[in-house]
Amino acid sequence: VLEMMGDASGGVADFGKTLTESLGALTDSKGLVGIREAVQSLALETQKMQKSNSALQSKLKESSQEIASLRKNLEDVQREAMTDALTGIANRTTLRQRAMEAMEDGEPLCLALADIDFFKKFNDTYGHQTGDQVLKLVANILQGNVKGKDLAARYGGEEFALILPTTKLYDAKTVCDHIRNAVSTKRIRNRTTGEEMGNITLSIGVALYHPGESLTDFISRSDEGLYFAKGNGRNQTVLETQLEVINAD
Repeated sequence: VLEMMGDASGGVADFGKTLTESLGALTDSKGLVGIREAVQSLALETQKMQKSNSALQSKLKESSQEIASLRKNLEDVQREAMTDALTGIANRTTLRQRAMEAMEDGEPLCLALADIDFFKKFNDTYGHQTGDQVLKLVANILQGNVKGKDLAARYGGEEFALILPTTKLYDAKTVCDHIRNAVSTKRIRNRTTGEEMGNITLSIGVALYHPGESLTDFISRSDEGLYFAKGNGRNQTVLETQLEVINAD
């Protein structure tokens, strides 16, 4: 485009020169022959200018379309980089980024880690395709129960996470229990065969951010609650404060 604009600029200069010369020829000419030659010269240069401008306009339009396409491709790539390919919700990269941002706000912040109970057994029994559908179901329920600045993400495998900014610990438990109940009431059924596969449940650990701690420690404390939930009956939400009481005893 820059090259064509340079050519067009040169063409304008040439046209101006030709116009000056032709006007001079018209003024100096004593006969029709001189007038005819001057007019023909002007007509030729005008045609050249029109052709050059038309080519430039076409190229600018083409470049504009290319830029729009590149912008869309870039947006798609950015979205894919921040999204879990299977479930369509945020991935671990996005989770960490949003958590770091929320940790700097100075507001209460909770992190919940959730794991599908006995998912490996479910996968081995009914196959990975059915397992994938279960992951999508859980992701949809999580996504449908967050709002505002909240974020639902797939943390890895059958593990999910919730970032809950401006949320206190017991309010976070209310959100998590609501999600657990929504998941546990869903009956899993094979659409093709009609086979009933029962239901699934979630174990969840929740921690409240301690100002100044690292994201690694924040996640680790949430994971401790999750680990306790899975080792003590599953299908429950365990807060970090419950672990503190247990450890004190």
